[in-house]
Formats: sequence, C-alpha cells, structure tokens
Amino acid sequence: MSEFFEFWESDQEWMTLEDYCLEKDLLLAESQLMKEGIGITSYLSTNGLPPPRKLPDDRYGTVNGYRRCTLDRWYDEFMTRHVPK
Repeated sequence: MSEFFEFWESDQEWMTLEDYCLEKDLLLAESQLMKEGIGITSYLSTNGLPPPRKLPDDRYGTVNGYRRCTLDRWYDEFMTRHVPK
C-alpha cells in the first residue's frame, strides 16, 4: 500500500498546464496554452527552479508537466493579469 501511495502522490505532484486549466475551469486556446507554458518554463529556468518534466500525451507523444505549486503561482498571476476588476 505504501508504494501505491508514493506513486499516487508523486504522480499528482506533476501535471500539464492543460489539465490544470481544465481543473480550474479555465479554457485557453491551444496557442495560449503554448504561450503560457513557454512563459512558465522561462520563469523556472531564469530563477534556477526545477525544469518541467516530460509527461506522456496521446496527441503529442510528450508534453511538459509542471509542479502543482508552480501552476498555482502561475494561475494567481494569470488571473490578476487577465480578469477585469
């Protein structure tokens, strides 16, 4: 049981930007997802943070997977930039 929990926990830690957006009911066009993903990856690289992981994808073979905490930070900043007050 311990092995399953460790796998599940580590699997949930990394997710695609598309899956994260769907979870948050945020619908972005594919081009916007790619633009935002490039921005996130650039931020990680510039700040010496762990890079995204390659996750399997049915359409593209692999896509970038990001830590949930990274996506939470991105979401807060994105909503601040794009949601009118």
